[in-house]
Amino acid sequence: MPEPEAADPIYAIFQAQGRQAELTYQSALRQSGTHNVSVSLGNARDTVPFELTLTAPQVTIDAPPETVRRAGSAVDTPLTLLQPAVLPLTVRVIWPDGRSGSLAEVDFRVDDVPQPLSALPPLDNEGVMSLRWDISNLDAGDYRLEVEIVDALGFRAAAVPVDITIEVARPVPPTPTPAPTRVPLSNVAQQAAGGLPWPALLAAVVIAGVIMVFALWRRRRDKKPVVADAPMPRIVPAAGPPPGDHVAVLEWQDDSGSPGDQIVLVAADVTFGSDPDAVDVVIDDPGVSRLHARVRRAANNEFWLYDEGSIAGTFLNYERLGLAPRLLQHNDVIQFGRVTLRFRLELPGSPGDW
Repeated sequence: MPEPEAADPIYAIFQAQGRQAELTYQSALRQSGTHNVSVSLGNARDTVPFELTLTAPQVTIDAPPETVRRAGSAVDTPLTLLQPAVLPLTVRVIWPDGRSGSLAEVDFRVDDVPQPLSALPPLDNEGVMSLRWDISNLDAGDYRLEVEIVDALGFRAAAVPVDITIEVARPVPPTPTPAPTRVPLSNVAQQAAGGLPWPALLAAVVIAGVIMVFALWRRRRDKKPVVADAPMPRIVPAAGPPPGDHVAVLEWQDDSGSPGDQIVLVAADVTFGSDPDAVDVVIDDPGVSRLHARVRRAANNEFWLYDEGSIAGTFLNYERLGLAPRLLQHNDVIQFGRVTLRFRLELPGSPGDW
């Protein structure tokens, strides 16, 4: 086998013939088969046949949670105020040539019913598209999600349908205590009661009351203390500014599913709500309370999410927070009312690239 250096004279001939041109172009062909490409350079012209195979892209729906729990804070919470009200969905498009393309149409259906899209959802460089599914009017049940796309060449591709179950939870109303039924005294009892003087009846009532009080005292004394299922985590608040190796941000998610403005969490304690005089970040939404929630940075640079007794609730990854705070992780989804934000840890100076 000849050595690679044996080809040097050939490359020297190419170099002596002058500068070599390289051309790139975007084809407008819409049909597979044998085609010709011609190039003219000065008085020289050349034509080369080639085979073209056009195929549709592949589209998939990233697996969302199989069960979504919508919760309300009262037994009569309206369906439209149950949380979460919006479910973000991620759709991926894989192009046959490995290069990102463009879409001409996106069809999103739930149980074969078209869902309105305010605009054509954009694709990022990795072919990822975000959709927002409005579930504010949906009651408990099973739903099937379907996504079909049309690319710039007119090829259609449909994702494998995804089934999601929605559960609705409201507080259970207390069981009313039935009124006691008055039992008439027997003849013997009436005669006995009528035959006793009133001081004796009064003494009997007092003795019965003392016995009842003593029994209640013994019951309270012997009652074992209730032990909490899970203790509140001990969180030491941060005293100084965050370290410079990363930046924590909350990224707004608009109705089209595209990321919006970002809130940089610089302070060690950031509050959220609808009252400008009570919170650091004001959220103008009917489902957001005056002081709704807060994000606190601990001394070990962990970020914790608290619910401040809001009416509609604070949700982390579609689960409602209780009394205890929850630790935030990169790409977690936070919801205040109908507002959706995404928690991200990014490198300084490069938001959105993490």
